[in-house]
Amino acid sequence: MGAEEWQAYLAGTPVPTGMLVEHAALVAEAELLCFVYPTWWFGPPAMLKGWLDRVLMPGVSFTLDDAGRIQPALERLSTIVGISTYGASRTYTRFFGDGGRRMLHRALRLNAPRRVRREWFGLYGMDGQGDEERRRFLDGVRSGMGSL
Repeated sequence: MGAEEWQAYLAGTPVPTGMLVEHAALVAEAELLCFVYPTWWFGPPAMLKGWLDRVLMPGVSFTLDDAGRIQPALERLSTIVGISTYGASRTYTRFFGDGGRRMLHRALRLNAPRRVRREWFGLYGMDGQGDEERRRFLDGVRSGMGSL
């Protein structure tokens, strides 16, 4: 985000430009958002975090009322799905808070006006997983996504 974009964001009057216009329109109409990414240092890659910051802006995914409380704007959103791989074990990841999952499942759902279904598919300790474990994970993702 450039300085001008940041000031507009802080003022609550950001205006998407370029491809962000299309992305913001698609997100505003989405019923399901699915994020697929590798977890790095207990969070999403910087590119995804930057996209979230620039697309899920005031006026697109939420507004603020006079008291500064979030008012959800993603009227159609009913499901948030995350699919991620982790170098660390599930226990280690949970100890450090699993930032990406927490961000998507707790914070993003505040942008929807009703209860949002949340699904998460994580392959933990990926570096130590063999072909069979990775195949089982992908089968689980296919099955889980097929039931949505």
